[in-house]
Amino acid sequence: MGQRVKLFLWPGQSSRSQTVITKPPPEALLVRDIEETHSWARLGFLLHFGWFALLLAVNGVVVGLFITSWEDVRLFATALCIVFIGVNMLGIVGTVLLAGYLLECGTRVQEINRKLLRMNQSRDSFSESLALIPRTAIKVLFGFTGLVLLLLLIFWAILLRNI
Repeated sequence: MGQRVKLFLWPGQSSRSQTVITKPPPEALLVRDIEETHSWARLGFLLHFGWFALLLAVNGVVVGLFITSWEDVRLFATALCIVFIGVNMLGIVGTVLLAGYLLECGTRVQEINRKLLRMNQSRDSFSESLALIPRTAIKVLFGFTGLVLLLLLIFWAILLRNI
């Protein structure tokens, strides 16, 4: 038996929501898979750079604290240095893992596009399967993020040694 599926803007039908008892075509499932992959990739990208901005701001505030009152916070400074070394190390690991995941998502979307093109067997000039997730931009942005976090980690390690 078929499953109940809600269809919106199905070709040749009105734009009203309809309930149809049918088995959805493979193209619909692949398009849904692309949309879900994009949604997760977008969410991961936004969350990562939001946390990166927050981490960068907190690092800057604590560096300012050390510059203004170095002698007053010596014991606290040691603990903060250790915490920020750990946080920046986790940030580097998270950056590498998320970049790998996003690149994997891009490969998956490209693979799904190829399957869709094979199913439709279209041979027009727009049938080239392009990566919908910009691989070069992801490598550059996440490389920059990882480098900044690595530099912050080195800074905190040097500061810990000099306390």
